[in-house]
Amino acid sequence: MSFIVGFTGTRQGLTDPQRHELKLLYQISDGINQTAIEEFHHGDCEGADAQAHDIFDDGSIRVIIHPCTIRGKRAFKKPTSGYVILEFPPLERNQHIVDACDVLICCPKENTMINRSGTWSTYRCAFKASKEIWLILPDGKVIRRFNRKHDGSCDYWDDQSASLMMNKCSCGYLELNKKIQERSSK
Repeated sequence: MSFIVGFTGTRQGLTDPQRHELKLLYQISDGINQTAIEEFHHGDCEGADAQAHDIFDDGSIRVIIHPCTIRGKRAFKKPTSGYVILEFPPLERNQHIVDACDVLICCPKENTMINRSGTWSTYRCAFKASKEIWLILPDGKVIRRFNRKHDGSCDYWDDQSASLMMNKCSCGYLELNKKIQERSSK
């Protein structure tokens, strides 16, 4: 099983709990069939994008960078395995990340959705596109959001830390969820 992950996060950077949960998600996925995550897409902004890049860019995952046209906010990361695509305006770039991914990991600086935020705008694009969203709040709480019916059973919030996420549907992420459960029981 492999899937494509998109990422969006605040330019202020990840909180320590967000960083911990993001590393945990990466470590857990890395133990499944060599690497369960096939590609990792991010927007190359300073802050959370750059930090997530450093976690996921170990050469085993293809990292695809979607830079925006606002060069002053860029981190100018270079992937070990992957490539940088053409620059696009921020909202268009965010839509490209959503279009490319199976799952969007979203690390906002706020606990509630706001307007005029690139992170939350990307979240809304993913929700409208019926993507699975793993929202990692500033306190490290992970909320899995589905806006479609996977096997006729899902349209729910699942509020748990990544180490305690329970499988509630067979939507292609069963192995990852089993691995999360195994690690949390150790």
